Amino acid sequence: MGIAQKNAISVLCRTRCDESLGGGTSSMNRSRTQLACGVVLALSVFAPSSAAAQNAISPAQFESMIFQQYGSASLVRERWQFSLNRQIRRIHQSIPLSDAQQQELRLAGQGDIQRFFNRVVAAQHKFQALSADEADFNGAYKIAEPLQRELVAGPFGNQSLFAKVLETTLDESQRKVHDEIKALRRYQQKEFYARIYLANLESNLPITDKQRELLVELLASRLEDMPQGNQLRFAWVAYHLSSISTEKLAEIFDAEQMAALQRIKALQTDAEQFLRQQGVLDDGAE
Repeated sequence: MGIAQKNAISVLCRTRCDESLGGGTSSMNRSRTQLACGVVLALSVFAPSSAAAQNAISPAQFESMIFQQYGSASLVRERWQFSLNRQIRRIHQSIPLSDAQQQELRLAGQGDIQRFFNRVVAAQHKFQALSADEADFNGAYKIAEPLQRELVAGPFGNQSLFAKVLETTLDESQRKVHDEIKALRRYQQKEFYARIYLANLESNLPITDKQRELLVELLASRLEDMPQGNQLRFAWVAYHLSSISTEKLAEIFDAEQMAALQRIKALQTDAEQFLRQQGVLDDGAE
């Protein structure tokens, strides 16, 4: 593939992505478009024009590999700063925070953002230190892939500076209210993803309202430690649905429904493989 062809494909893909981000499409369609654009852009950028060029991945291309579906480093930083401000505002609406507490949280969140970009710089140095034989697509991907996972998860997870400072900056009464609200939101989140996932299955598995509520309750009780990102969360629901015993499900569904459900469950094995590939499930996890 010549340079002119690669540039033409890249321009076309970026135009399509920009159109999808400009509105007028559902969030699911936008996500699909962005993912497709990311794949094609990666192929257009990294496809070698000759056998000798297979190892010729530039530092700029490596950075594009990290941020491909998010646009650029600056867009990610801007998006995360917006997310940080939104989180602080939402906490403040539920638990009035002092100016000092808000500042502590803001500094902690900015520290989480900066720590990620420090890891990006370290990864760039590691890539640049590779020999010519090692600096091919596979070598670059091995270095970039952990950062791609972090991009999906976001910087403010349970082990973040933001989460740790939040636990220490709240007084006892604030923490009690915050824990109650967090537990409620966590359950609502699990219930939401369970309902959306089951709604997509109901064309192949007609169920009553009572059966739906029983299955949602059963699923939500199992969905601990939900991962970040919609794709991972729906895979998490599919994985836990497939892990529910036949005996438990038989308490809810009749024989015909059970047969349909078993066929659906057989298709969910890909969810476990995907979760393992993404590091959500350990190799030893059952």
